[in-house]
Amino acid sequence: MAAELPKVKRVGTVKRKRIESESELDEHGRKYKLVKVRGKRYKLYAVADTLEFVPSERFSRLYEETIEFIKKHEGFAGGKPYYCVAGYLTIGYGHVIAPHEKFGKGITREQAEKLLRKDFNKCVNRALQVTSNLPDNRLLAVAHFIYAKGLQRYLSSTLKIKIDMNQNPNAEFLKWCNYHTPEGELVRSEYSLWIRKWEIRMYNNDEDVVEENPRNREQDSPELEVQVDGTVAVSEI
Repeated sequence: MAAELPKVKRVGTVKRKRIESESELDEHGRKYKLVKVRGKRYKLYAVADTLEFVPSERFSRLYEETIEFIKKHEGFAGGKPYYCVAGYLTIGYGHVIAPHEKFGKGITREQAEKLLRKDFNKCVNRALQVTSNLPDNRLLAVAHFIYAKGLQRYLSSTLKIKIDMNQNPNAEFLKWCNYHTPEGELVRSEYSLWIRKWEIRMYNNDEDVVEENPRNREQDSPELEVQVDGTVAVSEI
């Protein structure tokens, strides 16, 4: 069973900015979490695992491209549970297994894709809450960043500041390509760079998306899948 798998040894710690949050009720009695970061407050309501709007034809096309890209960079790992580099028990295309979820010995590709779509839909809906009037391609680029790096990292990032100010965010995306080796050396991950370049191309509506996965050339990434009997050797920053 997934709950009985051994823990992964972690090396180093992820650097995070402190984000304070508390639960509140709005005037309609709906519960939300008030998140304070960088002097700003965000009302974050619970999000559905289905899209909370009717997607346009263009959005649907770009959405499907994004789903296929996630499948490429996350990998299927044979449908077996594994620990990601952050130490979370994961399955399928990057789905973090919740305490109440039981997947037994594994899942099929079809089941993994259903989980992926539900997880990514939540990221799209969350991106809608924390951005303003982004076109389809930019919304999906932000949603993908949230899927890959997490909402808190996006809220506390200078990437969000650039996007909110409608300034070129390319350099900010590229800051999220580095990791520390166990020896403390700061190294750029070609794998992470590949992912960030894809986000830049999506954000800028550039159709020339890089197809080659660096994993096929050299496995030097801190985000490579770590099987349940492995040991994490690096940590992201």
